[in-house]
This record gives sequence, C-alpha cells and structure tokens, in this order.
Amino acid sequence: FDVTNNPLLAAGGTMTAEVMTLLTQTSITVDTHAYKFWDLEYELDLLTQFPLMERMAERAGFVVAQYVDSIGAGMIDDFSNFVGTAGIDFTDEVIRRGVQHLDDANVPPANRHALISVAQASALLGVEQYRNTLYQGTNDISGSGNKGTARGPIGNLYGMDWNVSTAVEGANGTGHDNGFWYEEALALVMLDNMRTAQDYEITTDSHRYAVHAIFGWAEMRDTSGVWAKGA
Repeated sequence: FDVTNNPLLAAGGTMTAEVMTLLTQTSITVDTHAYKFWDLEYELDLLTQFPLMERMAERAGFVVAQYVDSIGAGMIDDFSNFVGTAGIDFTDEVIRRGVQHLDDANVPPANRHALISVAQASALLGVEQYRNTLYQGTNDISGSGNKGTARGPIGNLYGMDWNVSTAVEGANGTGHDNGFWYEEALALVMLDNMRTAQDYEITTDSHRYAVHAIFGWAEMRDTSGVWAKGA
C-alpha cells in the first residue's frame, strides 16, 4: 500500500478499493560450486606427530565457508546508497550518516549489521568515544572483549552488530568496501552446504577428502544496505 495516497471519504460517499502492488519477484541463481579437495599419503600421516588429517579436514571446511562469505561481501559495493571515502578512515559522522540511510528507508531497527575490514577496525580505535572508558556502556563496541581482534564480532554501535573480517573486498592501500545493512538486503541460497566426502585410494595408499558448497547470492532490497567506503 502507498501511505501517501490515502483516499478520504466524504459524507455519504462510497469507499473505493485500492489495488495492492506486490513486491517484484527476485530470482536467485544457484550457479557457484566451491570445493576443496586434497590427497594425503598414509606414510606422511604416520610420520607426522600431530593429527594431520584432522587439521587438514578442519581447514578445508573453513576456507570453503570463507569463500562463500567473500562472494557476499563482494556485493556490498552494489548498494546504491554509500557513505565515506575509499582509503580514508571512518568518522563518527560517516557512521551516523549510514544509519540515517537505513532509517530513511524505514528499515526495521532490529537485525542490522556492519561488516568492516581489519584496517577499518584498527582505525575505529582511534576515535576517542569508542575507546575512552567515559563512553563505555553507551558504545558497546568500545567495551567488547573482542575489541581490536582481527576477525569476528566486536560489539554493537548505533543499533548495528559489528563484525570484522578479512573477507571484506579491497586492499589496505586503496581502502575497503565496508558495509551496513538490514538482514533482508542480501540473500544466500545454499543448495549444498559444506558436504564432505572421503575415501581411501588403494593404488596410492592415501586418504582423499573433499568439501563441497553449491550456492547463489542475490541482492533483495537495495535500500536496506549502505556501501561504507573506508580504510
């Protein structure tokens, strides 16, 4: 419904039914098959003092999942709304302007997220109100136990859950494509979610292991995301 087009009913008048306009259907193409496959000779496994196969299997799953995340992170610069300047650290004003873009689009206040690079996370520690104990409690990003870490959640600021990742697109010299968004801005369809397969190859006396992910990403609501250019 269009809230700006509410018909008024005059005395003795008859109501007019309004035509509902549904959202345009968005198709998500599942066309990416990511995998990691390796072959470990049994002799090498015997000569190693630590559980080599276990560690390699764990790492294989991690890198495939990281690749899936990197494709989603690469879509941040497709958002029409943007704030900041590439290669230049965020200011508090830049962040608040990004939040305003979401508010202007009537994005729900819950389930908002921010994704930033390691370089941008380091730069935020130079903003006094994010690190000074006088402000802690109002800016949870400054009091998080993960403050300053290279990856993972670092707290909440202006209603957004903040995460640091090395998967953010860009480079330290030229800047990164950080972003703010509501959870419905992007969608991921995982047709094959980290499926593992393993066997023993008798001809080479080795264990073989593979991890598969078949997936597709799509932008669902452009106004529900903000491209935050920065460090």
